Amino acid sequence: MVTVKFVNGKIEKCECKTVKQIFERYNLKENSVIITRGDELLTEDDKLKDGDTVKVIPVVSGG
Repeated sequence: MVTVKFVNGKIEKCECKTVKQIFERYNLKENSVIITRGDELLTEDDKLKDGDTVKVIPVVSGG
């Protein structure tokens, strides 16, 4: 089980094995959020292990 933390304080448990599955499960767009594990930026191909905690962080841009 992977713990998924969102910046709004929401915490979910997920049976996801890859970062791509997190994007799919929570209907996230790849260009609107980044996913980190500790200080490591993850890509959609990265594998997740039981007990991992990841954070979903929105990308903010301005002009």
